[in-house]
Amino acid sequence: MTNEIVILLLMLLFILCFFRMIKSSVDLTVTMKRKSIDDDNRFKLMDKYQARMFNNILNIFIISGCIAFLFENQITSKLIINLMIAYVTLNFIICMHEFGHYFFGKRYGLKIEAFNVGIGNTLFKTKIKETTFTLKLIPFLGFVKPADTEQFNRLRRGQKILFFSGGLFVNYFFYVLGVVMIAVDKGHSVVYGIKTSFTLLWTIVLKIIDSFTLDIIYSPNASIEGQVQEMLGMSDIFSEFWIGFAIINLLFFVFNLLPIAPLDGGHIFKELMEKTLRILRIPKKIITLITTIFVLVGLIFFGSRIVVNNGWDMLNDLQGRWLEFTLWLMLLFTVVGYFTQRKLDKIKP
Repeated sequence: MTNEIVILLLMLLFILCFFRMIKSSVDLTVTMKRKSIDDDNRFKLMDKYQARMFNNILNIFIISGCIAFLFENQITSKLIINLMIAYVTLNFIICMHEFGHYFFGKRYGLKIEAFNVGIGNTLFKTKIKETTFTLKLIPFLGFVKPADTEQFNRLRRGQKILFFSGGLFVNYFFYVLGVVMIAVDKGHSVVYGIKTSFTLLWTIVLKIIDSFTLDIIYSPNASIEGQVQEMLGMSDIFSEFWIGFAIINLLFFVFNLLPIAPLDGGHIFKELMEKTLRILRIPKKIITLITTIFVLVGLIFFGSRIVVNNGWDMLNDLQGRWLEFTLWLMLLFTVVGYFTQRKLDKIKP
């Protein structure tokens, strides 16, 4: 009975987010067409409505994943406790990861404009000196943004690499801490725990490399809905806190080591690549071209992952009912167009 009530509440929330998404898209379209506001205000409003629309679309995917998960799993007190522990722990780990970047940034005299944890709707926001600290609803991703790009570019290459490595140091430290706590809990020494963490890391990295296939990246399970279900299912590992703590930090460490542009490993690889190309006396224009291509490939990798996997997931869900889907899509655009025109008609020229 509990499952049915929660699913009903989630469906109501889904409908609310859907209508808020429509309203945001109407407001965005109206703002783009209005001639009575100057460009600066127009761009500010457009950013605001785009953020609202993105957050509501994201909420729809998250809610869909939660509903799909609840259709296959029963709500129990243990599940709720594990989910709460997982949620708080993930926020803590991301916060500490970003603090690693923040620490090295402040150490080298950088002014930090933003310290962001999570994505989606804002839960908490405050400004301390020049830094805006923001905590968002969904504990996924985060960033630390220097206020002055020129100031950051003046740092030595080694300082930049340490700045990008700050989060990796924190995650690795917490991973070792988690393994040590597990070892001590089982009656072993701290030294044994540290040795085990090195052995375990090497073993897991080799297994990941050995089992890596495109199916890991491009499959229906890699869609947002699929990832939500997997993350909810992983909450079981927090029935033993230190095991879950060690695993999540290990995943963060390994994932951020990947040499893909938006990740820490990508930034580090870019700095090392630029240094190598300079030693080889490659012309500056060629270096700029190569690093630009590297960043674009990384962004395409992440962007295509979202588009392809959600498209693939939708294809499986539709099971050939494309005419029905097209009609619903046309109805959605018609509704947005209708309310956009009504709002434009009410605005004085």
